[in-house]
Amino acid sequence: MYISRITLFKISYILILIKSLVYNSYIAPDNNMALMTLFNYMALAFLVIEFLWKIPKEIKFIIVTLGLFATFLYIYKLTKSTDLILWVLFIVNSVGLNKAVILKWAYKILIIGTTIIIVLNLFGFIEQYVLVKDGVVVKSYGFIHPNGLATTILRIILLYFGLYYKKVTIPKLLFIAIAYIIIGRLTGCRTASFVLIMSIGLIVYSLINKEAFESRITLLLMTISPFIAAIFSFTGGYLFIQGNPGMQIINQLFSDRFNWIGRFLQNYSITLFGQELQVINRVQGGARWSSIDNSYVMMGLNYGMIFLFGYCLVIALLIFYYIKHNDKGKAISCFAFVLIGLTENQAFSIVNNFMLLYAGDVIYGKVFHNMSKNNSSTFEENSSAIGES
Repeated sequence: MYISRITLFKISYILILIKSLVYNSYIAPDNNMALMTLFNYMALAFLVIEFLWKIPKEIKFIIVTLGLFATFLYIYKLTKSTDLILWVLFIVNSVGLNKAVILKWAYKILIIGTTIIIVLNLFGFIEQYVLVKDGVVVKSYGFIHPNGLATTILRIILLYFGLYYKKVTIPKLLFIAIAYIIIGRLTGCRTASFVLIMSIGLIVYSLINKEAFESRITLLLMTISPFIAAIFSFTGGYLFIQGNPGMQIINQLFSDRFNWIGRFLQNYSITLFGQELQVINRVQGGARWSSIDNSYVMMGLNYGMIFLFGYCLVIALLIFYYIKHNDKGKAISCFAFVLIGLTENQAFSIVNNFMLLYAGDVIYGKVFHNMSKNNSSTFEENSSAIGES
């Protein structure tokens, strides 16, 4: 039964992963939402089958699950976001599964899919998006936007750090850094390069200092970093609206993101359970982006402050757990997605942010259960035992 459950989950996750690659590239015809909807329904079908396959009888599981479904359905009613249905099913179904097996498949799919998109573009089978950024011509190489290629490769690297941290060496990090500098130059994506540099810096520090991140101040700052990022995002937007000189400078460093954040904060009010937003998340025919390139403001306005608080709490607990259990690769990957959320609006996507696959273990109390036993094993080992029980 365990193998069947994880197989169903794996198929669902891979389908959504492929959909994400296709949607963010020129492989799919413009505005062909029928294909994207098909991927969603196929993934949804497998998730529902898996959910019905083995429903735990524990009263705690039932109560938490009913609470999650009720909350997400109410938010869905307000926002009309179908992604929420998939989101909650992925969270619920992920509990007790071996995430390492799933993420290793995702790692391979991302590498293969990205390579196919680039090759198809280089041989002229699909087009690319070209723009001039700071006087330099940058290209997307088959992706809808140059940032799409840069962030996809960043996700692959962060997956590598999370899965294979113990195999990371200084020479490998040097090679990754040089390769990504070239990618950053070709795509003009500064923010992804900054996140990678920060991540590599933290990994080098952790390799040199075996007690890295264990001081109370460092542990506290990294743990509460999602809340700091969320507060900074909203505060920065409001300060920009008011014409704060400091935020004018910061806005330039963030490629005019706080300008867009400010516009949305002026047009939409803050709610507990969210609202429907009018945004454009895809470049078509050379159209400019018209969305919130900030996950925290996007979550807060679209899905509500309760959803945003829950997201920040889950990421904070994951960072705390991994630091305390000396799984620095995943702790750094979690922190990297905190930074990505400041410049991208999809850091809360369970496909883009693979660390959210562990959210179910947090929400259902597996983390606290493992901590209470003072178990130093990784999530994969704990989850495997839970899934096989």
